[in-house]
Amino acid sequence: MARQMRARRRTNTVDRAAEDRAFSRKVLERDGRICRVEIWDGERWWQHGIKGNANNPLQAAHVYPRGQCGKWKFEPIVGVAACTDCHDRLDRRIIDDLAVRVPPARERAAFLFLTAPGRMKSPPPRRLPPERPGEAA
Repeated sequence: MARQMRARRRTNTVDRAAEDRAFSRKVLERDGRICRVEIWDGERWWQHGIKGNANNPLQAAHVYPRGQCGKWKFEPIVGVAACTDCHDRLDRRIIDDLAVRVPPARERAAFLFLTAPGRMKSPPPRRLPPERPGEAA
């Protein structure tokens, strides 16, 4: 005998997946669909600048963790285009010798947006990009 499925309960929740897709689309369009994360080459920081591909697609990464952005987490200014590898390194899901960072200008813009008067009761702690790898961020 076939099991009856219980009807899904209707809720008044907002479709977060649609907001996430719109956030990603806006960030990637603004950044020209190029990875804007900076990589340390041993002497200086340089923009990764690759276009996404099937093996390493582009994603919209948050400059600050979503939980620290409050209701502003879907605003494009708090995001940066990143290839999957750079995004994983930013979020420390890949730990290797390749140092990456959010460009300082992008971090500053996100921080100023989040700390504007009347935006957040407790703004996120500043996440300054290091001048050199291994320095406190």
